[in-house]
Amino acid sequence: MSPTLDLEMKFSLLGTFAVDMFGAYFKFTSPTQVGKFFPLDPPVAPVVTTFENTASRFVYAPWVSPDQTKILYVFTDASFRQNLWVYDIATAVKTQLTTAVSVATQILSPQWHPNSTKIIFSTNNDRQIDTINADGTGRTTLVAGITGTTARLYPKYNYDGTLIAYMTRNAISAGRDLHVMTSAGASDTIIKTDASDSNNGVNFSWANLSNRILYCNLGNVLGNVKHYRTINANGTGDMAISAGSNNWNPHVSSRAWLLDDSYVMVSRTSGSLLEQIYRLTVDGSLTAVASSPAIYGSANLGSGNPQVLADGRIYFSRYISVGTKYSMVSMLPDASDVQEIEAFVTTDRYGIEDYSA
Repeated sequence: MSPTLDLEMKFSLLGTFAVDMFGAYFKFTSPTQVGKFFPLDPPVAPVVTTFENTASRFVYAPWVSPDQTKILYVFTDASFRQNLWVYDIATAVKTQLTTAVSVATQILSPQWHPNSTKIIFSTNNDRQIDTINADGTGRTTLVAGITGTTARLYPKYNYDGTLIAYMTRNAISAGRDLHVMTSAGASDTIIKTDASDSNNGVNFSWANLSNRILYCNLGNVLGNVKHYRTINANGTGDMAISAGSNNWNPHVSSRAWLLDDSYVMVSRTSGSLLEQIYRLTVDGSLTAVASSPAIYGSANLGSGNPQVLADGRIYFSRYISVGTKYSMVSMLPDASDVQEIEAFVTTDRYGIEDYSA
């Protein structure tokens, strides 16, 4: 099956050509962080709806289900405990999925299964990987916790839900090892040692149409130049897709690939520059990120990690260093047609990142 036909079938099965599509993000206005969602098409002046707004509490990691009917998010309650919640877009009903018994419970990077019936996540206190049904039933531990300083982090399903990738913090080198296992938790294999460091969030992303993974090579761990790479789920085909530098920090979101997998959208910070966005080819042509201009961002205009949503546009929070102003925006993959979802507001902050840490 060709990639084009496969992509069309994937979205036809999900019904995203027949239903409205949405994006979700959080907005922080001290002391409250609220959850919001909006229609993706058209992107111009969308009607933004608040789905969670509890005073002095926080919403993280909002993620619209692949079938576009629900929003998954992490909610910190009045006792500062984190739990998974789901918001039904059609009925506006909110359902609590987990019940944390300790403020030490920290939920990391929850993600929908591609069929929208199940959620995978890890917890910081017990260091294990769990799944749970979208209605809160059937919580199952796929991988038991690890004692000591090692932790299991940021589990993510591949495009068809048959494989899971995640990272473990390597206690010896302080790096993070990239693992792949089946969706049932079997055949757990490290496919890349020290694939990331301990301070850079998720930093890997599954392709949309294949079992290929984008990740960062962090020079402070390996002693090599920091750059972007891709690798197959079985550990073969490890390949650099950019040149780089040890003077900047690369970032990869969980939704970094364009819908047809032709490019990846990444960001990096460097010195006094704010975060900048780059579009990289995935054929090994080694785009010189360190020396070529970014497609978005400058010394005074930065951006958060870019996320490719269901309409194929790039969504991110941007900010101006002068006056510390923030906004939520989207653009096409070539950085054209930049549209504001919420305009610049002093002190308000926005995020479309899919993890809390």
